[in-house]
Amino acid sequence: FIDLSLLYALMNFIGMVAVLRFSKYGNFTDHSH
Repeated sequence: FIDLSLLYALMNFIGMVAVLRFSKYGNFTDHSH
């Protein structure tokens, strides 16, 4: 079974990547580029 600390770290990493991607591209509604 998955260790909770590892799962928490993974979710935290995914959340950080999502925030960085969000701040980089601005919004996901603009698919023209």
